[in-house]
Amino acid sequence: MRQGTGRSVCSVVPITSPSNSGFRKVIDTTFMIGTMIMAIPIRRTCANSSVALRKAQRDIDLRPELYTHYYKNEFPDRFHKAMDTRRWGPGERLVFEPYY
Repeated sequence: MRQGTGRSVCSVVPITSPSNSGFRKVIDTTFMIGTMIMAIPIRRTCANSSVALRKAQRDIDLRPELYTHYYKNEFPDRFHKAMDTRRWGPGERLVFEPYY
């Protein structure tokens, strides 16, 4: 485990990179992302967006190794040499279910 002090970190990228660097998770959380649609949307446009997200997730599920290198874009360049994204998972999951 890495010793020393550091700032609190909140990130939208997987915990894999910090954990590979010796940091450990203090608390695990679950969260929900909602979608707000402003004005009067065209129903078909919203449906097309949802279909595209489902297809993208399906592609990531089938071959995650083709997409994990994009996580590097979320980090400053100075960290890129220390990152090996080949072992990273697919990241956050989208669940297309209604919330009641």
